[in-house]
Amino acid sequence: MTVNSELAQTLSQAWNMDFPSEEPKGVADIFDAMRDGKIKAAIVMADGVNHTARQFGDIDSALGSLETFIVSSVFDNEITAKASIVFPAAPFSEQTSTATNLESRVQLISRASESRFDEIAGWEFFVGLANAMGASGFDYSSSSEIFDVICATIPEYSDLSHDALTSGGKITKASDAGSIEPTFEINKPDFTAYAANGMYYAPGRVLHQPERETTLSERNYLNVIDRVEVIEIHEDDAASLGVSDGDSLLIKDYNGTTVAEGVANITKTMRGMVCSTTLFAELATYIEDCEYPDPSPTVPALDVRSVTVEVVAKAPMRELVQV
Repeated sequence: MTVNSELAQTLSQAWNMDFPSEEPKGVADIFDAMRDGKIKAAIVMADGVNHTARQFGDIDSALGSLETFIVSSVFDNEITAKASIVFPAAPFSEQTSTATNLESRVQLISRASESRFDEIAGWEFFVGLANAMGASGFDYSSSSEIFDVICATIPEYSDLSHDALTSGGKITKASDAGSIEPTFEINKPDFTAYAANGMYYAPGRVLHQPERETTLSERNYLNVIDRVEVIEIHEDDAASLGVSDGDSLLIKDYNGTTVAEGVANITKTMRGMVCSTTLFAELATYIEDCEYPDPSPTVPALDVRSVTVEVVAKAPMRELVQV
């Protein structure tokens, strides 16, 4: 990661302070620094940490190494259980705020209900913390004031204001002069180099697959999707692994955790890769069955990962699969 020098200068002038000159840390670097004792205190807001994210190593040991760990969260969960201090966070339905999506569209979110207990919004938490520590310049009393500061300091928001968002309830796109483009760092695997049973798994998720047979059943008064998932595999890989059309497969990551299961569909897809496409509606079942109080951070990601392929049964349920 690199520092945006122009933005750093703008923020330094707006906040009347020297902006840190060292290279910013990525999430993985932050967890490493926690484990090494270089970071001794941390604040996590809402669902800012996916407790099950394996790409960051042992998150439990990282958080357990902190001397002070503060969490502001809507739900009690595995992260709050490790916290020194927990502040109850207000859900979005109890806040007046804005949301900027990946298309650079900024929308005003109006409060739907009042907080019943001690919940506070994220900006209220930081304003209170800053004032308690004797910091200056944090005398904000509403989220609209903070949004106007964002508009005054961040070039991409320069043609917006909180008042503009409230007029007619329109969705407004940020300035085209400098679109808010998120930056992603992607580790691109070498799809041509893999061991005898070392493959890559590429998951997908769609709204509808009319070519696939799908049925509904009722469970606990809820409709649940019943269908056999399909694992696509290249014919050369299938031959080397002894996989036949319709075989029942387990796809496991480097930890031995099953990330997909289904029946084999031999195709001419990319060598060294297995693919599977699930339905968005199946996420509703996952969330309903999830044991975590807040399941959203644990929703399976759509990242490409190194896996192994196991044949657990030969040609089961071939007649049920239509591809």
